[in-house]
Amino acid sequence: MEWVLRIVSNKKGSNPGGFAYLKEVYGYVKFCHSVHQRRGPLEVTHQPIYEYITSAVARRFGILSPPLQVIAGEKIKIINECNNPFFNKPREYYFFSHYVDHTNNGEVDEIYRVYLELIGICDVFKKGDNYGYLKGTHEIIIIDVGCNFVKAINGIMYYNTPRPPNKKAVKKINRQIRTLDGKKINPMDLIHEIPYFNIRMLDENIKVKSILSREEIEYIQGYYINQFAKKIKKLN
Repeated sequence: MEWVLRIVSNKKGSNPGGFAYLKEVYGYVKFCHSVHQRRGPLEVTHQPIYEYITSAVARRFGILSPPLQVIAGEKIKIINECNNPFFNKPREYYFFSHYVDHTNNGEVDEIYRVYLELIGICDVFKKGDNYGYLKGTHEIIIIDVGCNFVKAINGIMYYNTPRPPNKKAVKKINRQIRTLDGKKINPMDLIHEIPYFNIRMLDENIKVKSILSREEIEYIQGYYINQFAKKIKKLN
């Protein structure tokens, strides 16, 4: 059966995108179209994958976000019901976030913010409708986690260039810490797992290393080593 993406709104949010149905699933779809001052190996067409990785890392620390997909443009048919101009040209990849019913805002305690700072996504609270309680629960859900090692504004991808990680940073994070949901995790082990993360792409799972280059993966891993080393002391 052919996968159809129906665009049902004009531009919403700070990046090219809008509300859409992926088959019968309602959600939000977006992408980036250009890069500002390329300063490394990251590709603007892969920005949806970078955003998926950020959410996957956040979930490993107990931070809840909606179900996500990366959509390969060549595998779908787009029906642009609202003549949204951003979907007149096919893209290599799109980022699709399922809609989840939630209340706007919610009480977020300090330890939750510490984990967001650890990962580098503490700006998610700038918009009040970007987080809240999952309907019927007191569990906080972040609607749009975004991406920490690149920023995306108005469809333009901006680098957050990391310094090369050193042995001291690796040693600092190579230990067990507790996640928000009480599990144990070694941040260095998690970084090593990134190439093997599964990216949900329509009806299949594709490993990160099958899409991104070795240089891209090493760049992302370097970012996380430095980011975790900088913030992990708050979890002592």
